[in-house]
Amino acid sequence: MADNGRSDRLDRIERIQDRNTEQIAANREVIKANTELIARLGERQDRTQRQIDNTQRQIDSTQRQIDSMNQQIGSLHQEVRFLLASVQGHVAQAHPPAHAGDKPAPPRTAAE
Repeated sequence: MADNGRSDRLDRIERIQDRNTEQIAANREVIKANTELIARLGERQDRTQRQIDNTQRQIDSTQRQIDSMNQQIGSLHQEVRFLLASVQGHVAQAHPPAHAGDKPAPPRTAAE
């Protein structure tokens, strides 16, 4: 009977070892699959980062263009104000315009 108990224990130990071996093999497969997944995710992250960097460069370029346009608009605004003031000053002058020739126009009155 003592021999039978030892045999049962050896059988159990062998079954446990077999299950452990199977579990180790399954774990290795999971590790392999996870490693491949991590590699694919890393590649995807690299592509996404390159897209983000490219988009940021485009945003920066667009912002520089907007800043330049705003400066041009500001300069144009100043030039238009200057020209408007010049035209208004010319219109308000009391002497006749240069194209009046030899026949000067009568001086303007305040009512005109």
